[in-house]
Amino acid sequence: MKKLRGYKKNQCRARQFRIKKKGRTMLQSPFDFIPKHKQKNVFYYLLSLTILVLLGMQISGAPLKTDAAPLGIISFEFAGDLATSQTILTSWGITGRFYAALNTGLDFLFLFSYACTFALGCVLAARFFEGRSAVLSRIGVVMAWGQIAAGLFDAIENFALIQMLIGTQSEIWPQVAFWFAAIKFILVGIGISYLHFSTAWFLAYFFARNRV
Repeated sequence: MKKLRGYKKNQCRARQFRIKKKGRTMLQSPFDFIPKHKQKNVFYYLLSLTILVLLGMQISGAPLKTDAAPLGIISFEFAGDLATSQTILTSWGITGRFYAALNTGLDFLFLFSYACTFALGCVLAARFFEGRSAVLSRIGVVMAWGQIAAGLFDAIENFALIQMLIGTQSEIWPQVAFWFAAIKFILVGIGISYLHFSTAWFLAYFFARNRV
């Protein structure tokens, strides 16, 4: 037992030495205004909010799945042209448009919650890598800013969807929705991949440390 305690103590000192030796590896993150000891709790609150809003969007989005829009609101986001978007709107009817408007409204809350959740998750992962891998730590902060950007792209996409829902006859809005949705999904996908990788690394580190 004494040997185990001594080993863990030496490991802790070695890690502190590596951190001091390498210096500050983290870039400025979007959540530096939140004290580090509170960031994990904020993450859990945001994650809970994201799940709740997602459930609401799933419920409001269910009536939007038609033959013209098999993926519901996502099909509308990727319509790409005025003719396709009009076909989807026609398949929805008045009731469907109401649910689409409700779903888009909820998405403004969702884009805030998921962007902040994923971004803060990336910050926490970056802090885990600080002192272990400067590259992965810096990538985490970049990924965090990427999630914030995804939320902004989502907001622009939603504005385009609203223009389509109110009947604006312009080819530009389906294209705006398409491209901003595509960029949003790419950024979120990259961020989630980083979080999965970080989680796997953390679990491997955790189990390896506890086997000693």
